[in-house]
Amino acid sequence: GVLFSHLSRGLYDIFVARENQTRCVGRYDNHGSFGELALMYNTPRAATIVATTEGALWGLDRVTFRRIILKNNAKKRKTYELFIESVPLLKSLEPSERMKIADVIGEKTYQDGER
Repeated sequence: GVLFSHLSRGLYDIFVARENQTRCVGRYDNHGSFGELALMYNTPRAATIVATTEGALWGLDRVTFRRIILKNNAKKRKTYELFIESVPLLKSLEPSERMKIADVIGEKTYQDGER
């Protein structure tokens, strides 16, 4: 794959080939995206996407896609590092230990009233 594609309009069938047989495994209906795994891991696409109606999509090339992902990851990492430094218990850790925590920390969003 050479593009990350985001669908903005149209119907698209998703085909996967297995054991010398190709079958439709799903459909994009006016929204969706594909190609990110092929770009991130430099592998062939796992599926073939076929337009079944007139449609429109946006595409990002490999270099642009990777630059956006890396920039976003660096921004998240900085946010996590600042958070870790604001927690008194974690602030006393060695910088390498704080970086390890920043690598595995996650964020969970809750809706109002959710437990």
